[in-house]
Amino acid sequence: MRGPRCPSESEIIDGLLGRLPFWKREWTAAHLLYCPKCRDLERQWRDLLEAEPVAPGPRLKRRLRSAWTVHRWRLRFGARNMQAAAAAVLVVFAFAAWMTAGAFRSGDGDGWPGDSRTVFADGDVIRMMDIAARPHTQRYALVAPETSTPAASDRAKGFVWVDKAGDELLVLVDGEKAAIGRDYQAWLVLGGDPRRADRRSAGVLRWLNGKAYLQYQGATVRQAEGVALSLEPKGGSVRPSGPDAAWAFIGTTPAGDRG
Repeated sequence: MRGPRCPSESEIIDGLLGRLPFWKREWTAAHLLYCPKCRDLERQWRDLLEAEPVAPGPRLKRRLRSAWTVHRWRLRFGARNMQAAAAAVLVVFAFAAWMTAGAFRSGDGDGWPGDSRTVFADGDVIRMMDIAARPHTQRYALVAPETSTPAASDRAKGFVWVDKAGDELLVLVDGEKAAIGRDYQAWLVLGGDPRRADRRSAGVLRWLNGKAYLQYQGATVRQAEGVALSLEPKGGSVRPSGPDAAWAFIGTTPAGDRG
């Protein structure tokens, strides 16, 4: 059993994710030098966060269960508003339910030549849960724009989690994958009018078992007023070339859950 002076598990996780202040990071590093229990816990989390995308074993379920508990208590005692904390906990469990509804199965491949059979890596899942559980994170529903084609909009239904304070966002989509030779690409929209706004690429979504995700971190997140998904050639484009499949407005809205 770890002692009362040991860092909490959430602090160890935050340290590995680079979210601890400098003094706390230094103190934790010094503590790990002489505490084998904390060192072992840190090693377990490091292994999970650095894991390659291979089929998960029983340890993933155990560690995710632990992660949910860590987030639940951190949010409960760290959030100023208890209702906000409770809502954040519900987000974690809803997110976990969404992920476990098929994302932990072995992949069947995308049907494209050269694609490998992959599943979400342990570290990917934990990072996604970390974004969704933060007190300042806002969730927005992806909606089909008026100009989208039915074929495009039917395949891109999901949510965007945005942490503007941390310059980070998470896109999760549930539906059919793009057609062969095409990818869904996310764009940060700088400006209110989607037809004239400046767009910056956030990357191409990765698909698995009818679910897709994208994590992005950069200063452009806090400047963006929207997130758009478009159909692009395989591998993505420098500039949007396909129709918009879905939209989420993330700009001048008050804090809270937009889903």
